[in-house]
Amino acid sequence: MGRRSQGHTFRERHDAGPEQKCLVTTRILRLAGLQPGINAGPGVDSYARYIYIHGTNRPDAWTENVSAGCLLLRDPDVIRLHDSVPLGSLVWIEV
Repeated sequence: MGRRSQGHTFRERHDAGPEQKCLVTTRILRLAGLQPGINAGPGVDSYARYIYIHGTNRPDAWTENVSAGCLLLRDPDVIRLHDSVPLGSLVWIEV
């Protein structure tokens, strides 16, 4: 069931509501690390661990730590980013 379109929106789910887990909505930008031992390689590889930048069904909590490691954006923002960044682009993430 995971990592492919479900054919419906999260609002159509029977468990839709504020307690619903953080779901991937709109777009996915899947990240591949470049730093061996930090975000690339066995046990830490961002790509193998399915680390994404993605939209969320929890826009009220998008700045909180509700994800399992992904970077969350509001749906309009991730759509704009997805549509403007070419495949294979390097992304610098700084916190």
